[in-house]
Amino acid sequence: MKPFFSIIIPTLNEELFIPNLLLDLQNQKLKNFEVIIIDAKSKDKTKAVIKRYLKKLNLTFYQTNKKNVAYQKNYGAEKAMGEYLIFMDEDCKITKSFTQIFEKEIKKRKGLIFYPLMIPEEKTPQMSAIYQFLNFIIDISQKTNNPFSSVGCVCFERNFFNLILGFDEKLFFLEDYNIARKACEWGVRGTQLLKAKFTFSFRRVKKEGKLVSFYKLVVGNFYYFFKGDARKKIFEYNMGGHLYSEKDLKTKKAKFAQFDIKKIKKYIKDLISDIES
Repeated sequence: MKPFFSIIIPTLNEELFIPNLLLDLQNQKLKNFEVIIIDAKSKDKTKAVIKRYLKKLNLTFYQTNKKNVAYQKNYGAEKAMGEYLIFMDEDCKITKSFTQIFEKEIKKRKGLIFYPLMIPEEKTPQMSAIYQFLNFIIDISQKTNNPFSSVGCVCFERNFFNLILGFDEKLFFLEDYNIARKACEWGVRGTQLLKAKFTFSFRRVKKEGKLVSFYKLVVGNFYYFFKGDARKKIFEYNMGGHLYSEKDLKTKKAKFAQFDIKKIKKYIKDLISDIES
């Protein structure tokens, strides 16, 4: 019997993070999925860690010499057997009912692209407000011709993913945004699932600092929205778990300024309405 989901995970030196996600997958209530890991020849113990789960999960492990996230995702999609493809970052966390709720929601809504809701690692009012805002931006951007994509986890119907030729492997970054726009050109927009949730890691923010991370977020998004795809290097954006250590992640909880989320939402809604008209 073919799996409902193929969960595709690209890795590069992720011995510190991948065990948590694999354990979460092992603990799923509904085993309606296969796991496909495409590793870019990690230099650490990533391969050894993954091998421990070969008999615990319906898991297939591949290695490639090409260190390119878009390429790794496409490679995994070629090997996939599931009806829907979930592309997931190796540092995400999910609850035991994630795949069960995800399948139920997809069957209820009958779409081609789905975004689960992002929830924060840190359970503070400030962080909750920021994630609420990010989820709102992703959702409302689907009404524009330059829709944003969920960061860390996105789901495509397999045949449609193949029809639009997958991720663009020539991009510097934001390959998720690019494929969301390609789908939009086919008249397909993503659906946000409020009941299917995943925890998105803030490891890059903790490593680089809030100011640098915010700068890259703003510059990258404005570049995408106004200039299109980033086919050249516009700032430093390195990939791989080797960039992080346990010490990097044991930082104090981030403090953010208070802001009125309702006013910001209204402003963006009005702005998009003006663009559409």
